[in-house]
Amino acid sequence: MSGIFGIKSKRECIDDLLTGIFSLQHRGEDFCGAVTKTKKGLVSYRYEGKVDESFTEKEKKRLTGSYGIGSVHSFYKQPISFESGFGELSLSYSGTILNKRSLRNQLLKRGHSLSIKQTDAEIIGKLITEKNEATNIVEGLKRMANQVKGVYSLGVLAEDGLYAFRSPVGVEPLIVGGNNDISAFSSESCSLKELWLRENEYRAVEPGEIVYIGDKGIETVGQLNGMRALCGFEPGYWERIDSIVDGISVKLMRERAGRILAEEDKKRGFKADIVIPVRDSGVGYCIGYHHGSNLPYDEGLFKNWYVTRTFIQRTKKARVKGADKKQSVIIDAVKDKVVVVLDDSIREGITLRNKLIPLIKWGGAKEIHARIGSPENKFHCRYTVFPKGRGKLLSAGKSLEEQREYIGADSLEFISLEGYVEALDVPSNEVCLGCWTGQFPV
Repeated sequence: MSGIFGIKSKRECIDDLLTGIFSLQHRGEDFCGAVTKTKKGLVSYRYEGKVDESFTEKEKKRLTGSYGIGSVHSFYKQPISFESGFGELSLSYSGTILNKRSLRNQLLKRGHSLSIKQTDAEIIGKLITEKNEATNIVEGLKRMANQVKGVYSLGVLAEDGLYAFRSPVGVEPLIVGGNNDISAFSSESCSLKELWLRENEYRAVEPGEIVYIGDKGIETVGQLNGMRALCGFEPGYWERIDSIVDGISVKLMRERAGRILAEEDKKRGFKADIVIPVRDSGVGYCIGYHHGSNLPYDEGLFKNWYVTRTFIQRTKKARVKGADKKQSVIIDAVKDKVVVVLDDSIREGITLRNKLIPLIKWGGAKEIHARIGSPENKFHCRYTVFPKGRGKLLSAGKSLEEQREYIGADSLEFISLEGYVEALDVPSNEVCLGCWTGQFPV
């Protein structure tokens, strides 16, 4: 879970570069960094903290040049910069290597030295720049991809320009686009929109595609055999609601899912007075449910503007503390009503059990019916950067009634897997549904 961004501009790029990574802050907020290609070489600044709290005006003035690359991350400082046989390079990476230990051992046997932390980005950087095996960066990327088992997107700032690469198994998203003033790549389209690029000016990088950004703009310089396998959870939760990922509008997808969930409830003969969202990622689903059910949409919960995104916090204590502060009930909306509360997903169910359901009850609701815009999350993601043991999934091993009883709602329903795939509006064999089925593409 992280965000990468790279840009080539006709002017000094630093302001647009920082805008780009700031727009991806929801993908990681513990670390951020930016590198630009100056006349004297690469200049890099990396921090622990958020983008808008980190870069000083003095540092911005040193980050000169028209080429830049940046990153936000939940666990590591990026981009990483190093000397190589191809000259100075800086690399931003998002994803997961599944055969990391094997690759590490192979690199050590071939005489490479590695840092103590040995991040995925470092392993990938070493594989790309093995000069005796590859004659240029494109060949290095291809050779690296043939050795790495995993899902990832990465960007490289080199002496001759920018390279962007999406792994052959296309789970991790990557977008590229430009106009007469800028050319850029990003984990999400929202950052390109913030730089005034319109939808017809950017596109998804294909799985296995190598893109080069230089003085002539954007060009494809390599294409490996690829497989479409977009993370089904990306548009459902991770992405900003104003993003478009692999042709999927996040806003429209969530609204379709909410409408389908409402239609499934109608078949069950369910009735209520109002529908309210858990802010913010539940809003799109709630709008769709409102249209599909004809129930009045209301703001029954207020999200404190000063609480950050809690799921990406590194410790359980921080997540619980943040969730406890995040939502407040609006009594006049829920009092004496049968309330449907719409959320995007349930993992451990702690927030619903300990905070939201008691809060809405305290606000005077007659009944509380929880509706979830994604299917039952029964399996830990194989590719997540978060620790695999981060709490037990509520839906794993529990019946629907046991889950309902645990969170304390009067009823609980999830959208069906078939309904969710319908909302994505892409063939099911082009989406990773591993969180719900346990079947992963690699």
